[in-house]
Amino acid sequence: MEDEGLVDRVDERTDCLRCGDCVPVDGRTDCGYDLLRHGDYRGPLRNSMVKEKLNSTRTYDLDGFRRRAACVCVRDDREQEVLLVSGNRKPGVWIVPGGGIEPTEETSMAAIREVLEEAGVKGKLDRCLGIFDSLDGKTRTCVFVLIVNEVLEDWDEAKTMGRQRKWFTVAEAKKHLGIHRPAHCSYLDRLRPSDASSSSFVSS
Repeated sequence: MEDEGLVDRVDERTDCLRCGDCVPVDGRTDCGYDLLRHGDYRGPLRNSMVKEKLNSTRTYDLDGFRRRAACVCVRDDREQEVLLVSGNRKPGVWIVPGGGIEPTEETSMAAIREVLEEAGVKGKLDRCLGIFDSLDGKTRTCVFVLIVNEVLEDWDEAKTMGRQRKWFTVAEAKKHLGIHRPAHCSYLDRLRPSDASSSSFVSS
């Protein structure tokens, strides 16, 4: 897609570098992280970029990275099983669900929306695993843990593009991600350590 529609934008918000959500100008976040104290507060996101795309809007931070949100979906709080989805262009490729953040959208809400659209699951949004940069795709992704408590039989992208989902142990998920999405492996590295005995494949 051409870069037409790329415009300057003044945004009076700033994002917490720990949880990704918007925070007030005093630098103190809802997650308890004090940006002023830790030196992470950079002031409002002025002149950030917004690019209009067919059926979506891409947003960029001041460093030129496309802003994304994603969730590592786990079956329970032991974090030993992970739900991956198939790629939209290559069904045999498994990835962590996630996507772009809309201009007026909170980062955590974008993560929940993307998981519902791509994986057809709902759940409890848990902690933020961190913010991950991809230099290849020039993206900056805020990744959360989502504890799944509802799995829909039908969901948007299963109908529109044949997206599939499957549960894996963390070890098996890393094997798949390591082949096609090595950057996603770093998300799983921040999950709670699992027992070595749980390294076999888990069926859906």
